[in-house]
Amino acid sequence: MGRLLVVLLSVLLLEWGGGAARASSHGLLRGLPILPPEPVIDFTLVDQHGRAFRLRDQRGYLVVLTFGFTSCLDLCPLTLGTLKRAYTALGKERRRVRVALITVDPRRDTPARLKTSLGSFHPDFIGLTGPEPERFRLYKSFGVVPERYMLDAHRLVVNHPPAIYLIDRAGYLRVSYNWGGPAEDIAHDIRVLLQN
Repeated sequence: MGRLLVVLLSVLLLEWGGGAARASSHGLLRGLPILPPEPVIDFTLVDQHGRAFRLRDQRGYLVVLTFGFTSCLDLCPLTLGTLKRAYTALGKERRRVRVALITVDPRRDTPARLKTSLGSFHPDFIGLTGPEPERFRLYKSFGVVPERYMLDAHRLVVNHPPAIYLIDRAGYLRVSYNWGGPAEDIAHDIRVLLQN
């Protein structure tokens, strides 16, 4: 019942205009809308090429953000595969989109390792790491609590939520997909947000 109420309120807000929450003629957002949209804290991390990546420098681009690690053998490859399909489906519109994975395993995820791993999905994908205070500030703002544990004698894993987030061109968190989502839905929502 509570989820139905959230959906109905979202529809009403979108139909009435709702300022920043207004959808375009493409239709309603298919992911979980963030109402009202929330500004994402500015952050500075390092990408796989050793360059500074600042959120404020991405104004004008839609940022697709997820958390993960390169040694992940299940959820992370599935998430990145979904993002690859969504990104490819955008065609020329992808020039206005940045897809970034923030590592939850910085001890192993060096920039070189991020470059190799993400490059196998798409050369445009961005892998981010950085100093602990900046990473943990960002983890906290997204409710990410990386938990390291041994799955067996040879496999160290880092537990984290498999969520995907869409940050609009003004730096506001607009949509989330708590367990990933169909690539078609993500591409659809990106197109909607690119028109706002």
